[in-house]
Amino acid sequence: MKQILLFFIFISISISSNGQVKQGDFIAPLDIPMMLSGNFGEFRSNHFHTGIDIKTQGVSGKTLRAVADGYISRINISPTGYGKALYINHPNGYTSVYAHMKSFTDEIEEYILEQQYETETFKIEHYPDSSLFKFKQGDIIGLSGNTGFSGGPHLHFEIRETLSEHPINPLLFDFDIKDNIAPIIKGIRFYPDNEGSVDGSFNEKSYPVKSSGKNIYKLEKDTINVSGSIGIGIHTIDKMIGVSNTFSVYAIKIKSDGELIYHHEMDELDFEFNRYVNCHMDYKLFVKNRWKYHKCFPADNNPLAFYRLPGHRIFLQEGERRQITIEVSDIDGNTAIVQYVLKGIKPSPKAVDSTHDALFIATKDNSFQSDGFEVIFPKGVLYNDLEFHFSEQAKTKNNKSKTYILQDRYTPIQDNIFISIALAKEDSASSKIKLYNLNKKGRYNVCTTTVNGQIVTGQSKSLGQFVLKEDTTSPVITLKKFPKTASSKNSYISFSLTDDLSGIHKVTGYVDGKWLKIAHNASKTVAFGWLKELDLEPGSHAFSLKVEDECGNISEFFQTFTWR
Repeated sequence: MKQILLFFIFISISISSNGQVKQGDFIAPLDIPMMLSGNFGEFRSNHFHTGIDIKTQGVSGKTLRAVADGYISRINISPTGYGKALYINHPNGYTSVYAHMKSFTDEIEEYILEQQYETETFKIEHYPDSSLFKFKQGDIIGLSGNTGFSGGPHLHFEIRETLSEHPINPLLFDFDIKDNIAPIIKGIRFYPDNEGSVDGSFNEKSYPVKSSGKNIYKLEKDTINVSGSIGIGIHTIDKMIGVSNTFSVYAIKIKSDGELIYHHEMDELDFEFNRYVNCHMDYKLFVKNRWKYHKCFPADNNPLAFYRLPGHRIFLQEGERRQITIEVSDIDGNTAIVQYVLKGIKPSPKAVDSTHDALFIATKDNSFQSDGFEVIFPKGVLYNDLEFHFSEQAKTKNNKSKTYILQDRYTPIQDNIFISIALAKEDSASSKIKLYNLNKKGRYNVCTTTVNGQIVTGQSKSLGQFVLKEDTTSPVITLKKFPKTASSKNSYISFSLTDDLSGIHKVTGYVDGKWLKIAHNASKTVAFGWLKELDLEPGSHAFSLKVEDECGNISEFFQTFTWR
């Protein structure tokens, strides 16, 4: 009998994981209409979006409800990422996630506050006993907010398979979001292999499309002449009723003379492989222009599981013609189609590129050395073999090394490379010297760095410009609000925090030497707290705030206040 019961539980969960959930299993997490600003599987910097972003009418403080019966399995509070977040496990084998929250219920707030004071840390990840916080479907669990790395008030909502923790597309679960707008196709891009060409070009080449009827598109050039093996990419977005936002498409199919050769559906993701978004999309065009090209010929080492038919490059013999049909759909089945013809032509001789400094093989460990410089690319870091280019710029008075240029910021890598630079003899080694990577906005991102004698080694998951800098400047604390006479009704304090280079690392507050929780939000450089959280006696008290950057530079703020 027990084995039969387990079998039916397994079947029930398996059916649910394919999106066939009974209507009413989950209700909406908000009382207001579900209008989205982001959907599942969207391209984000170095990851796919693993949930849906629900608009909260431009404000924080909207009531959040449990989408089904369950218990709180995890409470997470962080200055980055999801900010304040709750995780609820449900009997049907799923976990719902509510991120960027403003606040939890009073009961949860009191409980997690006790944990924070016990550990004297604002950032906390806690797994309460399953018996502590149980909710019925529709119960209030807190209020929506704008905490963590959030660009504005909204609810980031996820549904995960509890056992695997894989995010599942929430729109598979019958939420009331009406949509009758088909995806929009913006362009087709071709990727010739080393011996291939597209209309006489040996480089990747894009073609705009034009509408030729309702949801039907054609290339501005009907026939594309190709030689060698050709990969196909498509730039496409989706729209929804009532909002101006753009979204990711749900499914793409490619047919060659009617035969299906590629198919993906965005049903499920895996956090372990989420960074592989960088080889699914055209990384260069996304970083430069935010264009959303899907490369429909996965690399050999691409482990993403949403490919129903992974696809491959297409090879045409001279004179051979194939009609290519690409169908792009949203989760409601609204579909757009583009058609064109590929024609095989005689290959042309290609000039050999001998300008690169090294050839890196994706399946091997690779390294490159120059005077006082070394970079190591471990096996698996590259998605494809790389003709590596290296250059350097002279050291300036503001830097502790030359500026080293590794390829460019438009070449994606999956994991850390290791860069070692020798300090000049006249420069003293210091823990305040860090490796920095220059981003597209002209800002320096600090890398994890170690100093061993005169050798400084840093890790980076991006290519581009690197330089050693010494950060000796302390963060700047600017007072925003602090009542000189405070009470339980007037105890809110807040500060603005900025740092010129390495960034804020730690924020700590004390009253009379006793730890006071200071919340901080990295994306908004704001720190705040409530004096009422301490059991203060009436009279005069001393507050101190300590802010430390990544290089150990410290700033402090002091103020006395009267408690009554």
